[in-house]
Formats: sequence, structure tokens, C-alpha cells
Amino acid sequence: MVQMDSSMARLSLSPHLPISGWKNRFMASLSHSSTVIIDGKAGSGKSTQIPQWAVEYSRREGNRGLVACTQSCRLSTVSLAIRVGEEMGEKVDFAIGQEQRGGSLKYCTDEWMMREMKMSPLLDEYSIVIIDQVNERSLTTDILIGLLKEILILRRDLRIVLMGSSIDCDKWVNYFGCYCPILSISSKSSLIIEYSPLTHKSLLDTAVDTVVFLHLTEKENRGGILLFLSTQEEVELARREIRRRVEGIESIPLHSDLPHDQLMRVHCPSNGRKCVVSTSIGETSIVFDGISFVIDGGFTSTSIYDPISRDESSQVISISKMTAKRRTERAEVRTIRLYSEDEFELMSEEEIPEIVRADPSRVEKIMDEMGMDGFDFFDRPAPTRWGIANY
Repeated sequence: MVQMDSSMARLSLSPHLPISGWKNRFMASLSHSSTVIIDGKAGSGKSTQIPQWAVEYSRREGNRGLVACTQSCRLSTVSLAIRVGEEMGEKVDFAIGQEQRGGSLKYCTDEWMMREMKMSPLLDEYSIVIIDQVNERSLTTDILIGLLKEILILRRDLRIVLMGSSIDCDKWVNYFGCYCPILSISSKSSLIIEYSPLTHKSLLDTAVDTVVFLHLTEKENRGGILLFLSTQEEVELARREIRRRVEGIESIPLHSDLPHDQLMRVHCPSNGRKCVVSTSIGETSIVFDGISFVIDGGFTSTSIYDPISRDESSQVISISKMTAKRRTERAEVRTIRLYSEDEFELMSEEEIPEIVRADPSRVEKIMDEMGMDGFDFFDRPAPTRWGIANY
């Protein structure tokens, strides 16, 4: 069981969220369709409010089935369960790895839900399954959605909710091939976006310079800073330089290899200004409070399969325009992009889904474990022994 002290568990609650006025429409959408699509920027409240409304809908309809909300990483799974439990005033389940707790609402990782489907192929205990962060298009998320689409054919009582930030809603509607209500959660913003391309300094040095600059010049706004870099090594180097060069900042690392207790530090109060130095995990997976400024390095680390060498390796590549938008949405006041506007225009519109760039043997292995020969993929993986018919 994951243990947390009270300072980690006490997350501030946000009553005034962009999604607050959408409850009745969401409830009506669940009544009239088996699939609902929600597009809302990071911080709109969809990850905390929609699961609560789903539980309320399920109880109102007299359905005793569980509500599950999947997440792409352990940190968001546990932190959201804690936060929503406080808002609901009751126990909210979380399931990561082999650990789980009981409750009518369950936050779980994609991998955990896949294991649940192996034991119960039709997910008989569940009435509503919410797939969060579909914009990340992870391998397990895409396969999970494909399996859920198959289940809907046999279970007309099941409800599927897809949620993400800056997603192609029409493409998802076409994929499911049925009536899917779309809830687009917009919010007014006076956010400032600045372009500050590199000159003679490295990206890492420029990023640290920008942190120091914001800390020294934004004295009236003591809000937090979120710095996006590519790799764990860059994160640690940047933190070391920030600590060396300036006082009054608590630099907090955020990457997937951290132990859970260290991951939860992003939610703890800070005596000074908080600066979260993050890889791409901070784009949509984490609920942040009080981040006034975002510094976007413009790159990310991703795994890419080379069909010639048949190797899959981590490579640092330029982010997409959609990713830049999601990073910007994390700021409350100001975003500084460490690249030029011309460089932004040259970025691809959206990132390549993992299922397309991954080693096809990984896809094949997961499908074998699930006892599936193939199905209607949202995006086609590289050819495997299944043959073209399954694509």
C-alpha cells in the first residue's frame, strides 16, 4: 500500500473551474450515448470533476457498477484519487502495479486496467470507464480503447468517456462510428506567450537563466515556475544550477523514474518560490496548483523504432505544436518558449502516436497476452504477423 503523510495528501480544492457549468450536459450525454468525448485544457477540472459526476450518474440510474478513470502514470493516479476523495468526502480507490484499494470510484493506470480486462474480458463490474489523457496516445491507451470499442458491441449498458487536451474530436467520432457527444471545455485566458530563441548559450544554460530572470523580476507574483526539459539528466543538471545560482527557490524534479514519495513533492507547500523541473510527464498527467510561469524548452525524449536495425531507442526530438499548446496551458500568467516563432511554425501539428513508432513486437506481445488476434486500431501499427486485414 502506498503511504503518504498529511502534508502530501492535503491538496487545495478548486471550486471555480472551467468545467463547473458542464455537469447537466455531461449527465444528459451519458443518458443518450455509449461514448462521450471531452476536450479541455490542462487545469480545466475534467480529471477531478468528470469521475465524480460519473459516480453520481451511476447511482442516480440505480447502477451498482464501478466507475474507473485511467491515467498514464502512477503519480497522477494516486494524487487524483487523494484529491477527489477529499472533494467527495469518501474513500476513492487507486490501483497502481499490484496495489489497490476499494471504493465505488477507482483511479488506475492503463496497465492495471488491461490486467483487469484479462480477468474479466467484458468488465462486468464496471458501469463507466473513463480514459483520461487520450492526447498522450500511449501504446497501452490505444490498445485499451480498441478493446473497449469491442466490448461496447456486447455491452450496451457500458459507458465510455474519452478525455484529453487539444484532441482531434472528429477523428475519435469517426473511429467509434456512432453518435458521440463532444464537450469542448473552453476558458478565457489573458496568458502571455513570449518567444526567446537560443543565442550563443546552450538550451540548458538558457533555461536556467530564464528561471533566474523570472524569479528576480517577478517579485510581485510569487507563483511557481514549471520548466520543461527533455531528459532526466537535464532535469537534474538544471536543478543543480538553479540551487547554485539563486536563493529562495525550491527546485523539484519531476520525471517517471522518481520514487513515489519524491514524485508527491510537487503537491507539498513550499517556503519559497517553487520551480518544478519536468520532463514531458508534466504536460497533462499532473494536477498542479499555483503555476504562474512556464518555460518550454521545445524538445522531448521519446522511443523510436528503427525497422532496419530492429532496435528501439530513446531520441530527443522537437515537440509538436499541440504539445507546445498543452505546455502553455499549464501557466496561469506567462509562458516563455525557448525557440523562435519561425521554429514553432516548422513543428509538426501533432506528435506521432506510440503505437506507430514503437517496436511492433511490443504491440504483438500485448495482443498475445490479451488473447486477441487484432482489432480496429485507431492508428495502424507497423505490419506484423497479423497481416493487413486487421489494420
